Amino acid sequence: MDKPFDDPFDDVYEDDYDDEAAYPRRALPRLSLTPEQQVELARVIEERNTCDGTLRGVEEWARATAGVRWSRLRRELQARGGFCDCEVVLNVYDAEPG
Repeated sequence: MDKPFDDPFDDVYEDDYDDEAAYPRRALPRLSLTPEQQVELARVIEERNTCDGTLRGVEEWARATAGVRWSRLRRELQARGGFCDCEVVLNVYDAEPG
């Protein structure tokens, strides 16, 4: 006997979209920051306690920190889902391996 609602896409949902081989994850670029710089950046962002929807706080920190290239850091952060200051703390550091 058929189910009350027979979804013709059941097998598509289960078989195709959960297949890691068919949809491999992109490797994220490693951050060019040292672990100490990452801690400092997170502290600065959290101390600001505000987000205007931009990477303004990160940019100010990067431009004031020796050895940090803002253009490279911006690309790395955005590749990890950090499009504004608060997303850097919420998304980027969660994505950092091990």
